[in-house]
Amino acid sequence: DVIELKKFINHNQSILTHLKIDTGMGRLGVEFEEAEYIMKVLANIPAIRVEGIYSHFSTAEESDTQFRDLQLQRFQEVVKMANELLPETEYFHIANSAGILNCQNSCFNMVRPGISLYGVSSLGKIHNKLSPVMRMKAPVVMVKKIKSGESVGYNRLFTAEKDEKIALLQAGYADGIPLE
Repeated sequence: DVIELKKFINHNQSILTHLKIDTGMGRLGVEFEEAEYIMKVLANIPAIRVEGIYSHFSTAEESDTQFRDLQLQRFQEVVKMANELLPETEYFHIANSAGILNCQNSCFNMVRPGISLYGVSSLGKIHNKLSPVMRMKAPVVMVKKIKSGESVGYNRLFTAEKDEKIALLQAGYADGIPLE
């Protein structure tokens, strides 16, 4: 918003931002072909300071690395442009969990581990050097018996095949537990 931007300019403050470049994921970010133009525009707006530039791999966990390598090559071009046009940019990041494990030259000076923070490899195989950095804990709030054929949960996703005892935990999809 231009009015908000003027407030920052009047107070000699700047907005710190990370600029996302779409190198092939096809979701958020400035299109790769527009990166140079956007950087030139941002270089002339003193109230915006690009602290970091990033992208996101779409295929880093696949064994066919051709598209990942294309994204990495595009990102390397973006880094070169940024060094010329936005020399105060400090951080460059494209590596997700699979990139960290599978493509060391994609790590630049910042990474964004996702699923690997839970000790899980996104590569579809065991990775013995991964350990979870956090745990999900939830209290058992009830234990009850259900009969064979009874269903439990949203969309009746679980149906008991035999009479059994179940425990209900005080956690759910709002806490990040998927429905499936």
